[in-house]
Amino acid sequence: MKHTKKTLMIVLFVVVVVGLITVLGKKAHKNKDPYESLFKMFPERKIDVASMMDQTTKHRYYVYIYNPQQKGSQALEKTVNDAVQYNSSLYFLNVNENLNAIKKFDWQTFNTQNDREIGKVVNGKIIYNKGESADRYIKTTKKDPYGDRIVYTIQKYTKDYATYNIKARPGKVYARITRPWINYRQYQKGKLTLGGGPTLLEINKKKIVHFAYDTKEITAVMKQWEKENS
Repeated sequence: MKHTKKTLMIVLFVVVVVGLITVLGKKAHKNKDPYESLFKMFPERKIDVASMMDQTTKHRYYVYIYNPQQKGSQALEKTVNDAVQYNSSLYFLNVNENLNAIKKFDWQTFNTQNDREIGKVVNGKIIYNKGESADRYIKTTKKDPYGDRIVYTIQKYTKDYATYNIKARPGKVYARITRPWINYRQYQKGKLTLGGGPTLLEINKKKIVHFAYDTKEITAVMKQWEKENS
C-alpha cells in the first residue's frame, strides 16, 4: 500500500514537472524573437526607432515593425522569413525593444468618433438601416484624411468592441474602421505611432511614403515581392 502511494506520488511529481517544463517552454518560444538567426547573419537588418530613417544603403527600403508576442506577428513569421530572400532592403524593428519611442494609437477615441451604427441583429440576422449595407463599407473607395483607403469591417456589438466604441449598444451593428489613420508622411524623427498590429513602412529618400497594416496587407505586399522576383 505504501509502495503504491509512493509510486503515485512519483508519477504525480513527474507529470507536474513535465507540465511546468512544457508551459515554460511555450512561453519562452513565444517571447523569443523569431528573427534571431537572421540577425546573426545580417546584424545590420535590425534597427531601432532612432535610426529608422537613416538607412542609407538604398533610396527605397522597408521597415517591418513587429511584436513577437502578438498573434499577428506570429502569424506572419513564415511570410516575413520568406520575404527576406526577395527583398534585400527589408529591415526589422522590435516593438518591445523600443517602447520608450513608441506611442500607441488611441483606438477608443478613434472608433468612438468614426464608427457608424448601421443596423441591428434580429433573431441572429443583421437587419441594415435604410440606405445601409455591408458593401457600402467593405467596398468603399473613400480615403482617410491622409490619402489612404478607409478599411471597414461589419461589427456586431460585443463587450470587447464596447471598450473601443463607448457609444456601442447591445443588439446593434456597426461599420468599424480597422485601419488606423496615421499621418506617417509627416513623420517626426524618433516619435513613432503604431496602430497595434504589425506594420510595414515603405521609406524613400528619408520619407515614409506608404504603410501596410496588419497581416492581410503585409502579406499582399510581400507576396508581390515574391511574384516580381520569380
